[in-house]
Amino acid sequence: MSSLQLYDQLIQMWLYLIGPHVHHLLRPFCYRYEELPDGSLLLHLTGQEPVRTQLLVGADGYFSRVRQQCLGDGPPTFNDRAMWRGRIKEECAVACGVSAGTSAMYQGDYRVAMCFPISGGEVVWTAFAPGESWRS
Repeated sequence: MSSLQLYDQLIQMWLYLIGPHVHHLLRPFCYRYEELPDGSLLLHLTGQEPVRTQLLVGADGYFSRVRQQCLGDGPPTFNDRAMWRGRIKEECAVACGVSAGTSAMYQGDYRVAMCFPISGGEVVWTAFAPGESWRS
């Protein structure tokens, strides 16, 4: 199963759970929103008429315009920590010493790595390293 197929399955499950009254947007992009006096939001979308809603989920990425407008926190800043994520075939994880179908976590010197199985015979991994340690 490809990443796009898995993503589509997740979206379809999410839409099923929250019901038909939800306006689902993958595109067009929400570039600005207004809070209205009744507590609802007016979303200004690229290439479309504005959409009125009660809830906006801002899952628009690392440089989120929704987050920036809501929090006014500016662009993300580097906090001298590094994190990597990836997805590999289970055979690769087994070749690295992880038993098939299991999760694993490694830590030491403030470094952490973990992996866990997902569907389709794949494993998700993530690793974290603080400060200068990630550069060496």
